[in-house]
Order: sequence, then C-alpha cells, then structure tokens
Amino acid sequence: MSIAFDTSTQEARVCDVDALRVSFDDGTELPCRLLQTSAGPPLALAVGDVVLVTCPPGAGVGYVLGRVEAAAPPDGEPASDVRITMPGKVDTVRINGKRVHIQADEEVVLECGDGRIRIDKRGKVTVLGRDVTSRARHSHKIKGSSVAIN
Repeated sequence: MSIAFDTSTQEARVCDVDALRVSFDDGTELPCRLLQTSAGPPLALAVGDVVLVTCPPGAGVGYVLGRVEAAAPPDGEPASDVRITMPGKVDTVRINGKRVHIQADEEVVLECGDGRIRIDKRGKVTVLGRDVTSRARHSHKIKGSSVAIN
C-alpha cells in the first residue's frame, strides 16, 4: 500500500499561537500541528513568526516544520532584546555551569511574589521583601561610608 503526499511546502505567518493557526499571503488561515523533532522543549512561536508549513492533501490541518525567521519586536521594544518563553507549565528552569554571568547596561531585576532585588548601573542594590533574612556561616560584615539601622 502506498500513500501519496503533496510534498510542497509554503511559508506562512503564525496568526494564533494558542490554537496554532497560520495565515498565507492570500489571507487563508490553516490550523496546524507543530512537528517535534527531539525530546527537548517544543519550539516557542510568536504571532508574526514566519514558518515553513506542509499540508497533506485532504488533511485539513497543516504541519509547521520550523521557523524561518522570528517576528519583528513589538513597537517600542528594541530589536536587540531577547525574550525567552517557556512552553506550558514549567516548574523549574535550571542553568547549569561553573559560572552564570548576567549583565545589563541599565539594571537587573529579580522578582518573585512580594520580593524584589534591583541592581542599577550606578551600583545601587535594593532588596525589597516582606521579611528579609541575612545569615553567614562565618563573619558577617556590614561596610559603608555610613550605616543606618532602623
């Protein structure tokens, strides 16, 4: 038994990431499934991304084979920004290595719930939280040109 498939592929733009729909230059839209080629996390797509799509005849659903180019950033967002979106509900993200270096030209902000750590380019570090605990196994030093407690 042989099955004949139309092996042609076309470029399209992602128009809906939740239901994964693409639109072609002529305005037609097609629901799609995403081809998963590895056990790693699935490709994170954004509205406007250009993707390569194939659709077997009569299937009524296409298959996104991969992204050709990422969509332009939204208005007001610099093109040099990189946005990382984790698919689905990810409980833990780990970055392993001997050293993790995070650098920014203006500021670095870490937030979780009511807690926040902000480091700005002038060297000002602000730690905000409902309760803040500082502990040391050995000496605990507080240094500054002036130190205010309460």
